Amino acid sequence: MAGRPRLRRLVQQIEDMEGGEDWLFEQIAEARTIGDIAAELDISRRYLYTWRDRPGHKERLRPKWDVAMRLSAEA
Repeated sequence: MAGRPRLRRLVQQIEDMEGGEDWLFEQIAEARTIGDIAAELDISRRYLYTWRDRPGHKERLRPKWDVAMRLSAEA
């Protein structure tokens, strides 16, 4: 993430939350909107997708994201 200080800050911010990445996926699964979560993190919705799809992490995060989205549809 060289040259992407904003993305590094977001990664650190999410890691610092109680539960880290799991916190974010729980929020999605509980049917919170991506916009609400992004507003809480003080970023745009698009940047949250950038976090999810960043190189080297997309393969790990995308399946968790998809499960959380399916759970949110049931909530």
